[in-house]
Amino acid sequence: MLTAFSLLLAVVTALLLIAGLFGLREIRSIREMGRKADKVVHDAEEVLDELRGKIAGIDKRMDSMVEVSYLFNQGEHAYRDGEFAKAVDYLSRAATLDPQNPRVLYRLGRSLTNLGDDIAAPERFKEMQRLEPSEHLGDAERGLALVYRYTNPGLALQYAEQATAIAPESHRNWNTLGLILRDTGDIDRAYAAHQRAAEFDANSAVTPFYRALLLAHRGSNGPAVEECRLAARRVEIQSRLTPIKSLWAAIIMWSHAILRDEYADADGFTLQLADACTSRRRAREIGGHMDFLLRALGKDEHRNRYLGRIEARWPPLH
Repeated sequence: MLTAFSLLLAVVTALLLIAGLFGLREIRSIREMGRKADKVVHDAEEVLDELRGKIAGIDKRMDSMVEVSYLFNQGEHAYRDGEFAKAVDYLSRAATLDPQNPRVLYRLGRSLTNLGDDIAAPERFKEMQRLEPSEHLGDAERGLALVYRYTNPGLALQYAEQATAIAPESHRNWNTLGLILRDTGDIDRAYAAHQRAAEFDANSAVTPFYRALLLAHRGSNGPAVEECRLAARRVEIQSRLTPIKSLWAAIIMWSHAILRDEYADADGFTLQLADACTSRRRAREIGGHMDFLLRALGKDEHRNRYLGRIEARWPPLH
């Protein structure tokens, strides 16, 4: 009997020892699982913190993009209205927030050019040149060509030719090259450049306007009238669809009137031009078109009648 009891006690003890062994292992397993769970939670918190940081960064960038877009649009409106100082203010703030935005840099450079700032303007275009290639290829070179148009014609011509080489399908590049070639007296190449511009934009109002002036210079008054009529018609169409700068609309309509000897109408457009020229640079540009056409038509006697009103507000420096 004692023997049986001792055997039973040994068995129970063994079972308890075995249960204890498995219990310890289970406890260790549970503890290990707990440690793993803690690590998962810790890692998850780190991921969440990282995500929160990224979301905050995205929110900040979105806010910045919205502000840049607003500033750019305000700068565009100011530029279109000839308020170049205001445009520079808006666009400079946009460039501070987004210094690698080619659209902002280009419009800022053009605004500075129209204010006659030949130091700051080229810097904006050179900043564009240092950016990675984008859909704005050739814009920086075109901008530089316009910066140096009056101060360094040779350099301006180099930049204009570079612009057409970089972006040969841009009508703006070809028109700029045509203008600078016209300045140098190379009328044939200037006309060919504007012809190339017409190949890449069938709706531009300024392209037939530029060609009209060159045709008048060649003595082809009939074709010049037709080209200017086309330009005027496109101005009317564009004014109904999208805003067109009043300056360009007025100079095109003035030229159309002059080519048809409608001087009273030309007088009215001259008043618009005098109001639309809001900087000396713009006055020189528009006055250059007017002077070129009047001389081409042998109507120098009308120069003071028309250019005089602009030069009274913006006297030439030379």
